[in-house]
Amino acid sequence: MRMLLRPYLFNKAYFININKNTNIHIYDDSSCDLLTTSPEQQEMFIIDTIN
Repeated sequence: MRMLLRPYLFNKAYFININKNTNIHIYDDSSCDLLTTSPEQQEMFIIDTIN
């Protein structure tokens, strides 16, 4: 018997990187908020993630 289970978070999930001053808040299976201390850091984080 095969059970199809989807991942689910019951609590809030945050990933904090103190070296890059970033905070990622995952709020559903395909979305997140990215918090940084400056717009330049946000742009660098996005470029690093794409590459």
